[in-house]
Amino acid sequence: MVRTKRLERDGWAILRFWNDEVIRDIENVCQHIVIAAGLAGSS
Repeated sequence: MVRTKRLERDGWAILRFWNDEVIRDIENVCQHIVIAAGLAGSS
């Protein structure tokens, strides 16, 4: 929790995914990362 708060204070966004979510649904995980990074819809 301390590390997360420090990273967020420094401007980082923290995304967390369950291991099985990455294994079962990597497409959705990647899509979530792209959206969070603000890259959705850019070419």
